[in-house]
Amino acid sequence: AKVNCSGEKFMRLNGYEALDLLFESEYVKTTAHAVAWIGAFNPLQKQIGAMGSALIGTLLGPFIPSVVVKGGSHELTHVLVQACLDNGVTVMPNCPVKTIITDNGKAGGVILSDRAIYPGETITAKKVVSNVTAIPTFLEMIGEDKLGPDMAGRLKKFSYDEQNIFTVHFALSGLPRFKSADYDEGIQRAFIGYMGGDTSAELMRFGRNIAPDRRRIHDDIICNYF
Repeated sequence: AKVNCSGEKFMRLNGYEALDLLFESEYVKTTAHAVAWIGAFNPLQKQIGAMGSALIGTLLGPFIPSVVVKGGSHELTHVLVQACLDNGVTVMPNCPVKTIITDNGKAGGVILSDRAIYPGETITAKKVVSNVTAIPTFLEMIGEDKLGPDMAGRLKKFSYDEQNIFTVHFALSGLPRFKSADYDEGIQRAFIGYMGGDTSAELMRFGRNIAPDRRRIHDDIICNYF
C-alpha cells in the first residue's frame, strides 16, 4: 500500500508514529523499535527516533549483517593495540589530556594533565581525535572562549540524562547461569540484551517511564536478547 507521507512530515514523527505508518505487524514494529534502542536511537524522540526505527531498526540484520568479533570485544582491544604497535604508533597509557591546543579553529596537539605520567607535557599533532563525549571535549579541553557563545550555549544544553550507555565488568569463576535458561536455553549464548515487549504500546510506556522527567521503575520487566 502507498504511504501518504512527505519527507518533511516524516521527519516530524517519532519512531512509534513512523512505524505505525509503515507496518501493521506488531512483531515487525517491536523488533525494529528494540534494535533502534540498541543503536541509541530512542523511538520516543522525533526525527532521530523515526530515522532509527524505520531505517536502522528494519535494515540491521536482514540487510546489514550484525557480527561479533571472534574472542569478543576484549580481544578486539588487544588486536587494535598490537596493530598500532606493528605500524609504529606510540601508545601512551595513563596520560589523560588537560587541554586540546587550537589555533584559528584548528586542533594542533594536546597538553597532558598533572595526573599523567608525563605531567604537563605538550604533544603536537597534525590531527587530534577525541574519544570522550561532547561536553568534556569542547567545554573543558578546548574551552568556551575558543568556541564562541552560540556553540558553547548549544553544548551546555546537551543532556546525558535520557539515555546513557555504560558497561559493567565482573570477574567470575565461570559462565553465569540465568534462571530464564530453564525456559529458553538460548540466553546462555546471548551476546546482548535489549528491551522487548509484545506491542509498541508496551515499549512506549516503558520508554516514557524511564525518561528524565519521570524516572519510574517499571512494574514489569520486558527484555530479550541476541
